[in-house]
Amino acid sequence: MRRGFPRQASVSAADFVFKIMSWIMKVAPIGAFGAMAFIIGQYGLGTLGTYAKLIAACYGAAIVFIALLFLVAWGFARVPLWHFLKYTREEFLLALGTASTEAVMPRIMTKLTNAGCSRATTGLVVPTGYSFNLDGAAIYLSISLLFLAQAFGHNLDLGQQLAALGVLLLTSKGMAGVPGSSFLALSATAAALGIFPVAGVALLLGADRLMDSMRVVVNLLGNCVATFVVSKWEGQFDRGVMVRAFRGEITNHDSAIMLGVEDDFEDQELERISGGEAPSPKFRGGPSPEDIPGFQMSRPGGHAGPPERSSAAINHE
Repeated sequence: MRRGFPRQASVSAADFVFKIMSWIMKVAPIGAFGAMAFIIGQYGLGTLGTYAKLIAACYGAAIVFIALLFLVAWGFARVPLWHFLKYTREEFLLALGTASTEAVMPRIMTKLTNAGCSRATTGLVVPTGYSFNLDGAAIYLSISLLFLAQAFGHNLDLGQQLAALGVLLLTSKGMAGVPGSSFLALSATAAALGIFPVAGVALLLGADRLMDSMRVVVNLLGNCVATFVVSKWEGQFDRGVMVRAFRGEITNHDSAIMLGVEDDFEDQELERISGGEAPSPKFRGGPSPEDIPGFQMSRPGGHAGPPERSSAAINHE
């Protein structure tokens, strides 16, 4: 009885937490509607036009940035980003639904590894990018800061804009995993610079949720393109494997386990082997035994000899 009790308690606690999360997700649209109603009731219908300009500016900057990502991905690593978006559409839709890229980090890393990026590069670039490569958050925060400054009658000169960007580089770290954390970053920036009152950040309540989609997509896509670029730069990117993955194939056994498609992977492997092709590796990106050169040991000041000879000398000593 004692062994079963903790498990039952953990299951009921998990059910309780998920129930609370379902309530929050159901009432979140009502909260966003209430925030917009409060802003319109406080400042009039004319604020809708101002918010429309803010949203258009953020989405316009995001579109330009995504176009640059398409050029960088194709020009540097020969990655067709449109095919990559179709390949990872489930992960991007999940990120949009949760308003957080943290929810899809394990799956997006698996998809990138399956698409020819090495495990070492993916394991370094993606988690690091979640804290230091938030492209969408940078676009949103910089435009929103200028919007709030102008709303309070402050026209920032070049020096003030550069100082604000420097502060935003520090206050925006770690925003990817916390939906709505942009308010904390803007509040910290406002308190550090003193350009406008911290309470003025509440002016963005009516439009912030509409720009979550832009932030999430640009953040996630920027990290994926960075992974392809770094993998290509380090010589750890296999474009042939990428083409296979974009066709819907699973290119290694570990990715099949992570994605839950082991049965499909086994059927695919039978077809590959029966067609005379080599079987897919266990994981993608690790060196094979043939790629690891023999290490030679030598004494200080001496010349290196074969591994067997050096080992015998060491054992003799």
